[in-house]
Amino acid sequence: MLEVTVEAWLAAAGRIEVPRPLSCPTCGHGRVYFDGWYRRQTRRGRVSIQRVLCGDEGCGQRSHSLFPDVLVSGRVDLVSLIGWALEAKAAGQGHRTIAETLGVPAATVRGWLRRAAERGGVVATGLLAVAAMADPAVRAPPVSGPIACLVVAVRVAADAYVGLGGEPVDRWRFAVRHSGGRLL
Repeated sequence: MLEVTVEAWLAAAGRIEVPRPLSCPTCGHGRVYFDGWYRRQTRRGRVSIQRVLCGDEGCGQRSHSLFPDVLVSGRVDLVSLIGWALEAKAAGQGHRTIAETLGVPAATVRGWLRRAAERGGVVATGLLAVAAMADPAVRAPPVSGPIACLVVAVRVAADAYVGLGGEPVDRWRFAVRHSGGRLL
């Protein structure tokens, strides 16, 4: 995980290096090469994302972005904001109320919630698998709806991880890290 605060990362224009993988995330090839930075706009400022290239010519996806765990792939908002919105929705708030509280457009929040409703079950399944690897006895309480399921899975997985080493983690950053940046 990114070991600096979000504010420090944004103040450095997002040029905090993310650890480079030892092998290709897609094919597992043992050599990856630094491929520079590309700029991305967030609501809090511009950031730079590292890219790596797989050394295998036959790799299905030769170029990989190394997203820090404070960003969700394809979104301009930080995961802390999106996570708060998902928790509010699971608690019964509507998208307009959430948007007003966060100071973002209602259409943006509606888009997050729709995407979470579509993918929530898949992401929750992956996070519950992470939780089960950390603690085989862990069980998620029953909930209704994919957004509530996702919120519970994030909490259960982060808590199971903390139970392994006792080191506290930001649960939404943990979820981004373990969903490969594809929380939504």
